[in-house]
Amino acid sequence: MKKATPFRYMNEQIGFYIASGDQELLAQVKKLMSRNGCLGVMDTAGRVQYLIDGSMGSPFAARRIMETADRLLLDRQAQLSPFKRCLGKAVDHVLSKHNLRSELKGYRYLRYMLLLAGDDETCLRPVSKTLYPAAADHFRVKISQVERDIRYAIQQSDFRQTGLTGAAAICRMHDEIVREAERLAEIEMSSTSDHAGGGP
Repeated sequence: MKKATPFRYMNEQIGFYIASGDQELLAQVKKLMSRNGCLGVMDTAGRVQYLIDGSMGSPFAARRIMETADRLLLDRQAQLSPFKRCLGKAVDHVLSKHNLRSELKGYRYLRYMLLLAGDDETCLRPVSKTLYPAAADHFRVKISQVERDIRYAIQQSDFRQTGLTGAAAICRMHDEIVREAERLAEIEMSSTSDHAGGGP
């Protein structure tokens, strides 16, 4: 029998290997595993399942898992719109601008809620019925705990003098975050077009 011959797509990102028997299939899997340390296989639902070579020890396997996860996150990040890529930076900028202390639990809840609202503005209506329960579920705490910790974080910040409620402060920060993310996305897109067009 002939050896399995690889057919490679032009950009070297996709490879097809045809194996006519179990022995050929196992030989090809072994070859790919020895080269990369991991192998992605698509299931019938279209999800990619990764097979990691554990024969080299758990530190090697853990390193391969981390490298694969990092690569997948970077690929997913590259597919996001510029606005969504800049959203995290914008949230951090606005929280820092209002002197919200990052060591407080309320800060973590606020950051999570603002990322959700930045991704889907409908979460803001009403905050107490959407964002507070979402944060409570995510952090596995009671809604009352989320409200209390956010209220405390806001009282310790620049919002103390404004007298805004937690929900009003969240809405104001959301507006600032959207403007900041749009500004950062515009900068990113203009620098990308400058590089693509042969600019400085």
